Amino acid sequence: MTGISLGTAIVSRAPNVVAALMPFFASSHDRFADALVQGGMIGKQNQLIRSEAAAALRRSPLMVHAARSLALVTTEPRQQAEIMAYADSLSRRDLLTNTWFIEQAHKAGQIEEELARIDLALRSSASGQTVLFPLLASLLTKPANERAIARLFERQPNWLPAFVDFAVSRRLATEPLTAALRGIAIASPPGKDLPQSLVDLLIAEHHYHLALDYATERDPALASTTGFLRDPSFARAEGITPFSWLYVSNGLFGARPADNGVELYGSSTAGGVALGQLVLLRPGRYELETRGRVGGGTAKWVVDCAPPANRTLTELEIPRDNERVVQTAFTVGAGCPAQFVRLTVRASETSAAFEGKIVEIRVSQASE
Repeated sequence: MTGISLGTAIVSRAPNVVAALMPFFASSHDRFADALVQGGMIGKQNQLIRSEAAAALRRSPLMVHAARSLALVTTEPRQQAEIMAYADSLSRRDLLTNTWFIEQAHKAGQIEEELARIDLALRSSASGQTVLFPLLASLLTKPANERAIARLFERQPNWLPAFVDFAVSRRLATEPLTAALRGIAIASPPGKDLPQSLVDLLIAEHHYHLALDYATERDPALASTTGFLRDPSFARAEGITPFSWLYVSNGLFGARPADNGVELYGSSTAGGVALGQLVLLRPGRYELETRGRVGGGTAKWVVDCAPPANRTLTELEIPRDNERVVQTAFTVGAGCPAQFVRLTVRASETSAAFEGKIVEIRVSQASE
């Protein structure tokens, strides 16, 4: 370790000791004043903070931590603002300086200035996310702020993916967040799919139409359908689910895309939902038609009202052994704004395994 790096380490870890041993070093007093402020000593050690900050500035007028610390223990508002403006002129990357300006803009109701400072602070300091992400989520909940926040998001700041991940994981401001993200392509962090996570959260909160609108914007293929079900012949293997087919494959049972349809498989002890899609049918009378077969077990389509309704509308058994077309009718009533179309499979007790194939499924308006 060099002498410079050793000195820096000592100043960082024991600024009070360095300030006593090296009273002529501006940086030692600057770090000590900063350590007192960061340690929550404002109101308890104001005189010491003021003394150390003044000592640093006497030795060098470029000590940003000292200037900001001195401002924070200054009680006269105008003088405090002048000193903080001076600290800001020395560096626009100091988190506590930016936080002070954010607080002033918030008190004055200056949303554009507040957001500009939040952006600056987040671009300058990753540690600012802990304090500023909750504040930004709170600002999103106020309708008057949505347009200004959307303009900020349109610039795609480097911290935006982390904020979306923060808000989605904590279920914060889901509807206004989605509105502010319209038209913006989010770069997901490694191992995550933020658009899919946001759609999942919207569905969990029963915002079905908003979820479909956002999913379609991110996955335009969802809009290219001529019927009520998307991809009725299972031609797509991927897409934003559950508006695209959600294929279950857990090793024990499942469904997988194949030539001219979807294959079903499973063991003698397995069973459950193997395939599903969410649709938004208006109240009315509908027909469900499918072509397929299953061997060594059973399979059936089940149409349920999505939460909070949670009621079954119809079931349709898949023919055993011989592939053919079957159909049934069902009614969607009021209070059922979204529906899950699911395929459930189960092996028979006497079979070692089951297999099958679904060629297609269609939902259409029933004829009068």
